[in-house]
Amino acid sequence: MNGRLILKLKEKKYRDAYVGEHLSNVVSSQIHKLRTSRALSQQGLGKMIGTSQNVISRLEDPDYGKFSLQTLLKLASAFDVALTVKFIGFGKFVSEFEDISPDNITVRSFAEEMSHSEMPEFGKTDQSSGSTVTTIADHTVAGTW
Repeated sequence: MNGRLILKLKEKKYRDAYVGEHLSNVVSSQIHKLRTSRALSQQGLGKMIGTSQNVISRLEDPDYGKFSLQTLLKLASAFDVALTVKFIGFGKFVSEFEDISPDNITVRSFAEEMSHSEMPEFGKTDQSSGSTVTTIADHTVAGTW
C-alpha cells in the first residue's frame, strides 16, 4: 500500500467510499465481462436468472452499486462460477483490488477449469486417519462426518 493511500484510509468516510466504489466497479465489470465472454446479450442473461434486460443493464453500471446477494448468487449460477462474500481487513482488501484490469477479473466456469486441469484433486477423499479429509483443489477440509 502506498503512503498516500494509507493517509487517506485513516479517514473513516474515505474508507467507506473506497470500499463501496471498488466493489461496485469490480462487480459490475465482472458481470459485463462474464456475460460478453459467453456471448450472452443482456436480455439473454436476464432470462437465465429470471429478470429483465433493464436489471442486467443496471447491474453492469458501476454507478448503480445495489447488488443483492440473491441476485449475485443467481448470476454465479448462470455463469457457473463461485461467489465469495466475506469481511476482510483493509490491507487485504487493497491488495485484492490493486489490479482490476479486465484480464485480472476474468473468471473461468467450472467446466473450463476442469478442462484446463486446474482442479486435479477435486473431491479426493482420504479416510486413513480416522477422520474424513477431503481435498478440493489446493485446500484441505478435515473433520469427522
